[in-house]
Amino acid sequence: MFFKEINEIDLGETPIDNIFIDIFMPMANGTYVKVYLLAYKYAFDASKAEASNHTLAKNLNIPLSDVLSAWDFWADKKIIKKHFKEENEQWDYSVEFLNLKKLYIENIIKTNEPKREKTTPNELISVTQNPNISKLFNYINEIISRPLVPNEKIQILDIMDRYNMGPDMIKSAYAYSKQKRGIKSIKYVEGIIRNWYDNKIYTLEDLEQYFAKNTERFGLYKNVFKELGFYREPTMEERRIMDRWLDEFKFSNDLIAFACSKSKNTSNPSISYIDAILRNWNDKGFKSYQDILDYDSKRSERLEIYKIIFEALGFKKSPSKEEIKTMDKWIDEMKFSMELVLHACSKSKNTSNPSINYIDAILNNWNRKGFKTIEQTGQESNNKPYIKKTYQAPKTKLHNFEQRTSNYTPEELERMILEKQKKKFK
Repeated sequence: MFFKEINEIDLGETPIDNIFIDIFMPMANGTYVKVYLLAYKYAFDASKAEASNHTLAKNLNIPLSDVLSAWDFWADKKIIKKHFKEENEQWDYSVEFLNLKKLYIENIIKTNEPKREKTTPNELISVTQNPNISKLFNYINEIISRPLVPNEKIQILDIMDRYNMGPDMIKSAYAYSKQKRGIKSIKYVEGIIRNWYDNKIYTLEDLEQYFAKNTERFGLYKNVFKELGFYREPTMEERRIMDRWLDEFKFSNDLIAFACSKSKNTSNPSISYIDAILRNWNDKGFKSYQDILDYDSKRSERLEIYKIIFEALGFKKSPSKEEIKTMDKWIDEMKFSMELVLHACSKSKNTSNPSINYIDAILNNWNRKGFKTIEQTGQESNNKPYIKKTYQAPKTKLHNFEQRTSNYTPEELERMILEKQKKKFK
């Protein structure tokens, strides 16, 4: 028996429909129920009219992502409706709680299909003569440690009929309910059956595959959260992200664990941080731990090459992304040896402002000419044709007149010079 103490002090009450408690609450995790109930209380409190999803997250001491995942879950169950505000963040929306009684009447009572009456006592007597049904009831009697009453048997038969589930599935639901939750109520068992039905689990074979898959998944969730230092259950969104690591990226648990170990590099680890690492590995085609080691080894070698090149140019800074791209081109595309690259760097002495672009111009020229060795670059200057340089004095205004000597032959000029010399010595 359950009853309430009479209290004259009124601190307010929040009425919750039994439909929510009986039908929807058993199918949700505790976080989603807390979000629904606290927001439902705010809906009845005029002083909380400006409360938001951030308010819920703060008061419940949970991440905002958990609040948003809760609303996604309840919206999927069609018991709330989101109202987005224009030009606002995607998380900033109002939530309308739909009338559960009205939904119950519209979706369950008023149906276009002929309504099936509940199992009658006479039908129950007839059905229990079936050995499989009789064994089912006996099994449930052992689970709940007491005999089922007729009304409970009728409810169980109605569940089997409503979800088209056989006796073995009902047994499994009761066993799961007791082992995992320690709950024996028919309503809770019906919630389990409904969840299986929604996930297209109709047979024991389907159920075994589901448990096998989810056992592995839950193990992964637990290990990931332990590695990140989280002591809570993952949200639906976090589970969806972790499922993608297995289903889409095809990563092993060991590789995922290695990615989680990278969380030591950040003061605020999160699933999103690990997801970014694994997305990057997937984009690079990594599928094993060895792939990552090989890449890291190659990357360390390449970083050392950048350092040597920059030291050769006298740079005391880290290379930019564009400079790294250019240096990678010399090695990966042009296939130049480090010796030849450093030889090109030595040419920087010819300029007062050395740069990667200056060296790139030299190497592009050598690449066009097919040079792959230092000896070939040395032949470049030797192969140029020799052109003799002549000196010509600049012309002045004195060049504008014609010289008188141009009117004499060389013999006449020589005779004239001799005669002048003789006159000097007389």
